[in-house]
Amino acid sequence: NAYANGYSIFVTARMLDYVKDDTALAAVVAHEMAHNVLGHREAGETNMLVGMLLGAAVDFSAGGDGSAMATGAYIGNNAYSKEFEMEADYVSYYLLARAGYDYKHADVIQKMLASLAPMEIYVYSDPESTHPSSSVRLALARETAKEIDLKLALGDKRSELYPDFERVNEHLRRKPDLTKENSLW
Repeated sequence: NAYANGYSIFVTARMLDYVKDDTALAAVVAHEMAHNVLGHREAGETNMLVGMLLGAAVDFSAGGDGSAMATGAYIGNNAYSKEFEMEADYVSYYLLARAGYDYKHADVIQKMLASLAPMEIYVYSDPESTHPSSSVRLALARETAKEIDLKLALGDKRSELYPDFERVNEHLRRKPDLTKENSLW
């Protein structure tokens, strides 16, 4: 496993047993760095606090024993975890590209992680899962690689690549019009 706490990045020794090269390790670190850059830890704590307060209100009004507060905290903490993982994946591919790593290698890493623990990350619609399914993450890796390729083909420099923070991969959907305007089609 690897994780971020908002300031630092931690990679377990067991994860190091499985990453086969520097690019794979860079992808793991970039994913965790993206969590820190995007403020996911702080957002998760805020969501947890809101859920806890709503649960406390239910407990107070119903004379509960605090279980609604605990449930609210749990639901709040996990409210956007899949979305946070998708955002971190998306941004990490840009971090890899900007650092000069093979961002297309990210799909290999997603396959490796899926093969190591196929039951650890459940299907995307499972409400208990905190991560998207491996197939969803693999599709995002491939789509983002195409997006980065397109930006590079349009003249963006690696050091100036930025993800579109408005919507994951929405930029790719708008690029064909821009490429036609630039006579690349």
